[in-house]
Amino acid sequence: MKGQVAFESLFLVLVIMTVTIFITMAYMQTHDTTMAYGIIRSDLLEQSNSKDFTVIINSVKYEKSDLDIFRVVMTPDYLTNSDFDLEEIQNKLVQRTNFSSPTIEINQ
Repeated sequence: MKGQVAFESLFLVLVIMTVTIFITMAYMQTHDTTMAYGIIRSDLLEQSNSKDFTVIINSVKYEKSDLDIFRVVMTPDYLTNSDFDLEEIQNKLVQRTNFSSPTIEINQ
């Protein structure tokens, strides 16, 4: 009887460890997206300050498809990709996250 209790205890520990590993893996996947949001926001604001733009970033959305697309909605809405150095931001995203070819679209 003691052997069965020990076996059941080991089984419960195995189940708990497996669930913990899956939860941790899910958290690590959201880390890259959160880091990318921060890089995009800070670099866009830094570039707008250096060009004397007054910018409000309304939202940054991530669309996972064949390409990793980050859509940025900002005010004023006449600003587009050509107003910013997006290549510099994309290079930072590649270096600091697991995104291999991120695309940033502004007000599109």
